[in-house]
Amino acid sequence: MTIQWFPGHMAKARREVTEKLKLVDIIFELVDARIPISSSNPMLEEIIHQKKRVIILNKADTADEKITQAWIEHFKEKGLKAVAVNSQQGKNMHAIEKAAEALMAEKFNRLKEKGMKPRAIRAMILGIPNVGKSTLINRLAKKKYCEDGK
Repeated sequence: MTIQWFPGHMAKARREVTEKLKLVDIIFELVDARIPISSSNPMLEEIIHQKKRVIILNKADTADEKITQAWIEHFKEKGLKAVAVNSQQGKNMHAIEKAAEALMAEKFNRLKEKGMKPRAIRAMILGIPNVGKSTLINRLAKKKYCEDGK
């Protein structure tokens, strides 16, 4: 008997992310600031390949500030950009945009040199359930686009 540990909805989500990846400039990986490694999808690296990524430590208000800062440094040492936010209250949301602009600066400078106007950064928000994806989307869009189940 074969035990299927990879549910169909996960396979479907992985397939859809892979298909849409070429349409975006950057990945926003949303994790819980209290448990950044445990709330990260271990398959994300292989799914997104070399796509630029910002790790967003959400719910930072519920985590120890010094430990959160240590995590940001940890990700920095690994060559990853990380920011701490509280999307529920909208705290430090500007850091996401600044991080994305910094990562995309080189690409947009190349487009500018070719005489093309810089366009809006296209991002994909990924994260496991209950890390605050809907809240973040609504906060970034400054509208209520997603129901967050409450």
